[in-house]
Amino acid sequence: MKVIIFAFVAVLAFTQASILLEPAQSKSYENYSVLRVEVHTKEEFELLSTVGDLHFWNEGRVGGHADVMVSPEALQEVQKQLLRRNFQFSTMIENVGKLMRLEKVPAGGDRDEVKAEHPMTWTEYHSQDDVEAYLDYLAATYDFVEVESIGESYEGRPMRVIKACKGGCGNKPAMWIDGGIHAREWISPASVSWMIKEVIENDANHPELLENLDWYILPIHNPDGYAYTQSSDRLWRKTRSSHPGIGLCKGTDANRNYGYHWNDGGSSNLGCSDTYMGPEAFSEVENQNVRDFILAHKDQIKFFNSIHSYSQLILLPWGFTTSNAPGYDKLLDLATKVYSAYFC
Repeated sequence: MKVIIFAFVAVLAFTQASILLEPAQSKSYENYSVLRVEVHTKEEFELLSTVGDLHFWNEGRVGGHADVMVSPEALQEVQKQLLRRNFQFSTMIENVGKLMRLEKVPAGGDRDEVKAEHPMTWTEYHSQDDVEAYLDYLAATYDFVEVESIGESYEGRPMRVIKACKGGCGNKPAMWIDGGIHAREWISPASVSWMIKEVIENDANHPELLENLDWYILPIHNPDGYAYTQSSDRLWRKTRSSHPGIGLCKGTDANRNYGYHWNDGGSSNLGCSDTYMGPEAFSEVENQNVRDFILAHKDQIKFFNSIHSYSQLILLPWGFTTSNAPGYDKLLDLATKVYSAYFC
């Protein structure tokens, strides 16, 4: 069995969505700027990485650009350093704090009508509690839907997979979709919850999806980090675990904690880094929970789709080498069809 692995970037129209949560973020990003820096070579990217006081929003692409956030206190010095190193750059965002305030404005100016049965809408961002209530509503309403607990997060929050299977699960090829592995990427759980709605509630518009496939969907892979972005730091990315030997810093980049080619480039062994890979593969209980579910259904799951945000990219395996994965032509064909469906 070969599992097709995709990381598909969410591009749905939630660009102005609100957050139904209190308290407001305690860490302010008022007057923080984001600079878009042109990166032409690998050497240029490595040079950019030596500039102090930069917070990378993306990892930078050779022949493209890197987007870096800078505090107002460091902005003038950072600009001097970039000019001194002959980097070309422009200001993409003048005030990150203003964008965070805009997140409170519902898309289209109005909220979706809230149903009595559940609190979910798709014009604003929601808490995990709202998402879980929606899953319960679907399980109670549709006889082909059930919710399975796959464990708890480090801080004890539920991790639950919604399973949509007509005729019972396990008899057809299965699709796996997860969202929110990076906590600050709020559009990811929002998009995944929309996918759940589309597959289940709009079944009549595309019955072949449930007739031919089983669906296993985890809306929030990193519930502790997600909650922390809503209460304390909007741009938190990692889990909220603690591990010996990393000082006061908390959390691991769960996206870099899986066992396959763990610590094989593209991650950091520094506990305070946003890309910290953890002290060992599968150190994070969230990754263990997903791993165990996937392995228990490995004979059925044929497609693995992890929804991220920032940058309009469809990422194909492998990530650890430039060599093509087995079946690359089929992967590329499918990715091209996905791209065409969204952008053409």
